[in-house]
Amino acid sequence: MTDKYTIIKNVKYIDVAARKSVTCDVFLGERSHEGRRLVTTGKTHGNDRFVPANSEEEIFLAMYDGLTIQNARGKHFSPAFVDISCRLGIGPPAGEDFFNSTASARLGGWGVIAPAPEKSTPADTSPYCRMIPVASLRKAVENSLAGVSIVSDLCDPYLPNNDLRNIMKYCAGENILFIAGRMDDGIVGDGKVNLGRASKMLRTPGIAPSAENVAVSRAIVLAAETECRLHIPVVSTAASVDIIRAAKSAGIAVTCGTTPTHFALCDDDVVLHGASAVVYPPLRGKDDRAAIIAGLADGTIDCISSGHSPASGKDKEGRINDVAFGAIGFETAFSLCVTYLLRPKHIDIYRLIQLLSHSPAEILGVDTTLKQGEFVRANLISLDSETIYTHSNLRTRCANTPFYGRPLWGTVDEVY
Repeated sequence: MTDKYTIIKNVKYIDVAARKSVTCDVFLGERSHEGRRLVTTGKTHGNDRFVPANSEEEIFLAMYDGLTIQNARGKHFSPAFVDISCRLGIGPPAGEDFFNSTASARLGGWGVIAPAPEKSTPADTSPYCRMIPVASLRKAVENSLAGVSIVSDLCDPYLPNNDLRNIMKYCAGENILFIAGRMDDGIVGDGKVNLGRASKMLRTPGIAPSAENVAVSRAIVLAAETECRLHIPVVSTAASVDIIRAAKSAGIAVTCGTTPTHFALCDDDVVLHGASAVVYPPLRGKDDRAAIIAGLADGTIDCISSGHSPASGKDKEGRINDVAFGAIGFETAFSLCVTYLLRPKHIDIYRLIQLLSHSPAEILGVDTTLKQGEFVRANLISLDSETIYTHSNLRTRCANTPFYGRPLWGTVDEVY
């Protein structure tokens, strides 16, 4: 929105800490690169007075030029989402550009993103999202981590044990968060789908669950030994959920996340949707999907990321074992959360906002709390609206998603 002042009437203001929603009016002020200033909350009287909730001093609206008043009855006002696992896909082969990709993220409700350290990912400031820089292992090996707060292995080969241990030891000494998202390359081999029924039906090499389980176990053992803060960005197996649950119980500083694709679909869907459902890590079995949902509900899994990874149509053509990994997720993620988590009542709206915003923000060391008087990034969301994603309503230039054309519930209606 371009208006300098906005009053959002009759909106459900989400308080995650108190686990309640208060119906009120939200008064937003001027815009900056940090979002919109949250003036106050309260109640509008007519079109000329606004009474703050915690003050008897009225605000006379005639003082504010360009004031827009919108009715948001039935909708929720939430902090913007925070994405720890995404790729921007800038340049070939995906064909995205920096501004279009970050605009797609913001339209999906993501106000803070920490994209994987691809060579094409710029260090620019986006007018749409706050960018959290993530360094690659290349920089760690080159001893060029000065000023870095996050390191990721997502764009690097799977390191030998001692090399990884040395990097994690260094990260521990500098209080750097280490994101361990690689599966064991030796076990992955040429696979693109889960080892099991799907790989047999498609007659293609499969990726054994041990490719993830071994990598997760190794990272946790080294994190415990080096006292390095560890984040596993996407878990896909029931065993990984159990391993992380046990590590947390033992007091090891590990957090983890998953993506909507991994709790919405299973490996059978690769047979149905083909290349658009080839993601990293791969879709697993129904028992794995159930374990992920249980982990989201009981707190083992800390956050939900978009898993956004655009790919061109050309890179999704051909035999399954020749196509690129990845599915778009910036703009579809919230709808998938509502459709596959909220509506089946696996979690409630407060847990969902915790998973999408508060917990990932805490992991990254940023603050997404909606504080009156400060600039905030926020979303106006609807849980009861239905949508179908097609080229006509997606900002991203890629359409590599298994949810293309499928009716879904929940929309991000406005971003601030």
